[in-house]
Order: sequence, then structure tokens, then C-alpha cells
Amino acid sequence: LSLYLGVCILIFGSGLPNALTTIQALTVAGIWSWWSQVSNIAYVADIPPAIEGLFSVIFAGSATGYVMMLQPLIDLVVKGMLFAGLFVDKLLDLLQVALADWSGCTRTFLPALSVRGQVYDTWTGCTNKDE
Repeated sequence: LSLYLGVCILIFGSGLPNALTTIQALTVAGIWSWWSQVSNIAYVADIPPAIEGLFSVIFAGSATGYVMMLQPLIDLVVKGMLFAGLFVDKLLDLLQVALADWSGCTRTFLPALSVRGQVYDTWTGCTNKDE
């Protein structure tokens, strides 16, 4: 770990906090959900929305990162929102397992998640659809 941290400090120097702020801002803007959408492109018609999403994520992430670098209070608030969002996502993952078991679903089809971003779209083989 110290070797990787040393390499990061060597490359970024005193700009390491700004680089980390940029990564946090892009995460808040949705870079990872955009990447999931890009990795599941199946048709040529899926490319223009992916490019539009890229520009949207870059614009929102750049603006958020710039404001986070200028205002320490905004930096703290955005980092808190990111932490809370990651915490809630873990709770929702646990709830998803319970709901999938309750509905009798046996498998998941993860490429369906990138279509609408709804976790329940990935469930297949459900036997208790009416409950």
C-alpha cells in the first residue's frame, strides 16, 4: 500500500487531494453507472445515448469537483452524501437478496440492469409473481 501511495504522491505531488476530489466528484456524477451502460452496449443505436451520458457526467463531475476544491463546506457535504449513498447501497443490496428470495427468483441477468437501472429487472425465474 505504501508503494502505491508513494507512486501517487510522486505523480500528482501536492495535487493528490485535487485528484481524489475529482474522482469523488465523478463518482457522485455517476461515472460508474455510465461505465456499466457502456460495457453493455449491444447495438449501434446505444452509442449516441452513451456519448451523451459521458458529456453529462463529465460536465456535472467537473462542475462538482471545481466547487468542491473551492468551498471546503461543499467538499464536506458532497463527501458525506457519497458516504451515505454507499452505505444505503449496501443496505439495498441486502434487501434485494431478501426480496428475490421472497419472490422465488432463482437467477439474475445483470446486463438488464444497465437498460433502466432497476435492480428488479435483473431477476429471472421468479415463481411468486403475484405476491
